[in-house]
Amino acid sequence: MRYDIKTHTPLFRHCLLTSPPPPPLSNNEIATLQKNLEQCAVETLGAQNNVDSSIRNMSDKVLQLGQILASIEVRTRLTNKVTNNPELTPC
Repeated sequence: MRYDIKTHTPLFRHCLLTSPPPPPLSNNEIATLQKNLEQCAVETLGAQNNVDSSIRNMSDKVLQLGQILASIEVRTRLTNKVTNNPELTPC
């Protein structure tokens, strides 16, 4: 860590303590920042809704795929059961 030679305080602390505060914002600047904040909030909400919708659609597709795979597994087991049992094999 670097220190100020005269005061023996850390330089970063010294700079923070001696830097002037930022100038106050005008009412117009505050209004503009508020408007930008509200617009960002609307855009964020829209993006979140899109993400949520995509997740729901993907969940539905995964559920359908799982149902298809389960039915294929049942069909495969039944086929193997019939194939391996001579009494159930068609003539």
